[in-house]
Amino acid sequence: MALCFGHILTLTTTDIFSAGELVFLGTSSFSGGLKFSTGNKIIANHTSSTVTIPTLDFSLMNVSETISITSTTGNGVKFTTPSGGSGKRLECPSGTIYSGGSTIAPTTTCTIAAVPPPTAPTGLSATAASPTQIDLSWTDASSDETGFKIFRNGTELTPSPKVGAGTTTFSDTGLTCNTAYTFTVKATNADGDSTAAATMPTTTTTSACTNGAVSAPIFSTKEKPAVFSEEVK
Repeated sequence: MALCFGHILTLTTTDIFSAGELVFLGTSSFSGGLKFSTGNKIIANHTSSTVTIPTLDFSLMNVSETISITSTTGNGVKFTTPSGGSGKRLECPSGTIYSGGSTIAPTTTCTIAAVPPPTAPTGLSATAASPTQIDLSWTDASSDETGFKIFRNGTELTPSPKVGAGTTTFSDTGLTCNTAYTFTVKATNADGDSTAAATMPTTTTTSACTNGAVSAPIFSTKEKPAVFSEEVK
């Protein structure tokens, strides 16, 4: 591991810095990036220009750990492709997602934050379309879901997720006529599932059980069934 208190520090992807180390960055081009282990980090830029680092790999850091950007000359640091483990993101400062490319001002503290699951869909409604079908519709309130999970009477429909990102309708078929069903819809992505949609409607399929169901014979009250008789001698 290379640690330098001079003006130039050339890093490779194998350089791992432990907690509390102070790294003075120079203006040289970096062949790799910074890979941090656990603990708070300090990156100090005391050169005459903003330092651009191709990669910041924070996969070894834990959620809530911080990276402090400091400078004696008022210069910042720029990461082009920050990357971390699933479920983590870089926020510079806390609460502002940093996706790379912009300069991080000195005296800024970046935070490793947990990526929240997508926002729950809203306005879920269910309509009985036939004796064996109920149509669902909802409003997509998230921009980062990979699909929507649909639950009927508490059991998830397969495959999972049942429908893809951006979808806002689904027709549940093959149901039993004149039967009540409760539905739940959740947005999902690699970081988890949203809470359930605000409403969980219970809807009953229509009662006209004609789609394959067996009905009792119907006789007209205006006609009498024929009666056959034979006299026994």
